[in-house]
Formats: sequence, C-alpha cells, structure tokens
Amino acid sequence: MASFPALRSGQVTMTPLTRSAEFVAAVYRFRNGSEQRCLERGERARFVLSHSNLTGYDVATLRDFWRSTKAAFDATWDVTIDAVTYSNCAFESDEFIATETKAERYSVSLKVMQVP
Repeated sequence: MASFPALRSGQVTMTPLTRSAEFVAAVYRFRNGSEQRCLERGERARFVLSHSNLTGYDVATLRDFWRSTKAAFDATWDVTIDAVTYSNCAFESDEFIATETKAERYSVSLKVMQVP
C-alpha cells in the first residue's frame, strides 16, 4: 500500500489542516410515530491538506504521488497525520492545482476522503 509522501521538511501536511468525521445512520419510523436510529457504517475521515510556500521540488513530489494514484480513481493508499494512520484514502478531485503565490513558491490544497 502506498503512503502519502512527506515534504522536504519531513511533514505530511501544513497548517491549517481541516479534518472532519462522517457517519451514516439509518432512521426507521414506525406507525406510532416513534423512531429508531442505528449506525449504518463506521466513521470515515475527510481532510483538506493545505500546503503553502512550497518549493517546486515539493510540488513535483505531490504531483507525482497524485498521478501515481490516478487522482480520484485509486483508494488504496494511506496518510499518517498526528501519529494516526488513515487507510483506504482517495482524492476527491481529478484536478491538481498548484498556484504560484510568489516567485518560485506555490500553494496546493488537496481534498482527501476515506472510502470503505
């Protein structure tokens, strides 16, 4: 299984990191008006990995990983954030955008989701 690459600094991501948890519940309604809820699937994580002030080398590292995972197609890689490994991850978009913020410095924002 492939792992999300570390930047030249040794970090996987920079701040701010947006992390959310997603749950899916089923709601059963009965004739007497009562409801029963149960969890349909376990927790899934979503991230926005924001990278700013990157060198061209770091952008190339991220782009090469993004290409090797075929963007949103491949969900067999993992990412480790704050000593927690999230497996079965995929990118949410088929578009890789690196914006030049100043001379030879870039920012990249990647949306990642955990899939079953």
